[in-house]
Amino acid sequence: MVAHSSPEVKSKPATWTVGCKDDRLSIAYAMAECYKIALDGDGCAEVLKSDGTAYHVVNFECDCPDRQGRGGSYAGHCKHEVWVSQLRPCELCGGIQALGEFLTAFSKTVRRFECESCGNARDFDLVKGERRVHRYGKPNEQEAHRVCQAAIYEAHFRDADHYVWDALKVRPDIAPAMIERLYQAKMNRLADEVARHYGLKAEAIAAD
Repeated sequence: MVAHSSPEVKSKPATWTVGCKDDRLSIAYAMAECYKIALDGDGCAEVLKSDGTAYHVVNFECDCPDRQGRGGSYAGHCKHEVWVSQLRPCELCGGIQALGEFLTAFSKTVRRFECESCGNARDFDLVKGERRVHRYGKPNEQEAHRVCQAAIYEAHFRDADHYVWDALKVRPDIAPAMIERLYQAKMNRLADEVARHYGLKAEAIAAD
């Protein structure tokens, strides 16, 4: 007797165009196709199709056939997980923040989660860092301190802010620690810029 294995499904990249209704991984596509997504915390949601079929995402893992049976067609994820990753609860009003792209005053396009109800925004890279911490635990404080101090030293003595931005690009999860240490180093302008970029309240961090 010859066993026949299921054909292997080739994984596709989990990339999408923000706000594109024709891109099936974009949350805009889900809304256009009348999917209803009820968030129950960051990374947890019920995804309801128009025919009444419901899938449940818990900690960014879905119970749909694609995710459970095929391991996810998009770099190990299903489309429902990718959709839910583009949404998060708003801390200010309890509404929902959705991922969007925004043009800054310096003609730079940045990705941020924004709440339609109250306008509260949060930087995409910072949210990714926070989600990483939630999943794998907080970064080692000594390591975070070392990275911050090295970046601040170079930025101060070489008069080049990019050392701080380069460090944060790799480790967005250390943004609060970086802001605190920038204030301690009397580099208030850069601390304010980092706080604005990541949607953090600089005053509260400086006072901690």
